[in-house]
Amino acid sequence: ALKAVIIVYVIFVGPVLYIILRILKKREWYWVAVPITTVLGIVVVFFAGRGFEVSDTQVYSVTIQDLSGQKAEESFLYCYDAGNKEWSLELAGEYDYVAPHNSYNYNDEAYYYHITKEGDSTSIGIKPETNFEDAFFITHKKSGEETVEGTIEIHYVATLGRVQGSITNATEKDFKYFAVLMGEDMYVFEGLEAGETVDLIQKECVYSNSQYDIWYDYMNEVNNRIDDETPENISALSALGVGIASLRYNEDASAVDLSDSVIVMGVVENWDVIADGNCTEHSYGCVYVRE
Repeated sequence: ALKAVIIVYVIFVGPVLYIILRILKKREWYWVAVPITTVLGIVVVFFAGRGFEVSDTQVYSVTIQDLSGQKAEESFLYCYDAGNKEWSLELAGEYDYVAPHNSYNYNDEAYYYHITKEGDSTSIGIKPETNFEDAFFITHKKSGEETVEGTIEIHYVATLGRVQGSITNATEKDFKYFAVLMGEDMYVFEGLEAGETVDLIQKECVYSNSQYDIWYDYMNEVNNRIDDETPENISALSALGVGIASLRYNEDASAVDLSDSVIVMGVVENWDVIADGNCTEHSYGCVYVRE
C-alpha cells in the first residue's frame, strides 16, 4: 500500500500535474505547485506509513501439551519490538521454569535478556541495541495445570504407501491442522473439529514425507509455501513444526527414537495467551498423544 502511494505521487507530480496546469493555461505555476505537492505527498506517506509501524511488542507463542498428562506443559515464545528501548512483559501464568531459548545468540553479550520473578509472577524481556531485536524464551508451566481436557483417539493407523485408519478429536478444541507421525513417516491434514472422527484414507493429505529428519524437510516445505498460503495458514503450519520439533529432539538436540510409536498432534489457534501487558500475541497450542 505504501509503495502504491509513492507510485501515484510520482505519476501525479510529473505528467498529470503538468497536463492539469496546461489545460488551465497556468503552466507557469508548475514550479510553485511541485513543492506544494511534494509537501502534501510527504504528509500522506507519513500518515500511511504509521499504519505499518509495530506499535507494541509482538509475541508468537506455541504451547506443547501431552494429553496423557505425563509431561509438563511447555511453551516457546518468539518476541520482537520495533523500538530501541528496553522492553519487558509479565507472563500470564505461573511457571516452574523460564529461560532464554536462542541457540545462535544465547552467549552473545549484545543480547541482554532479563528474567525477573516477584512473588508468583514472572517477567521476561531484553535490552536491545538495534531495532527489531529478537528474543526467544522457553517456559514450563506448573505441573497439573492442564489447558485442554480430553484426548485424541487413534484407531488402527498403518501405512502402505498412504496412511490409513481413523482419528477422533475427543477434545473441546478444533484443530487447524493435525499431523500423524509413524517412525520416519509424517502426514499432515487440514481441519479436525472437536468431537469429529475422520477416515484418513478419505481425507486429502496436505503434506507427506518419509525422511530421517522429517522436521527439517517439513519446515523447508512450509517456507516454500509462503507465497501460496495465507499468513494464518503459514503461522499454523509453522506452529505445528515447533510442536513436532519438541517431540523429535530432546534438550541435547539428539534425535528421539519414534520408530515404535504412532503420534497424532493437532495445532489449535487462539490458545491461552502467555504474555501479559502491552503486546500483541499470536498464540497457538499443539496437543498430542502417543501410542
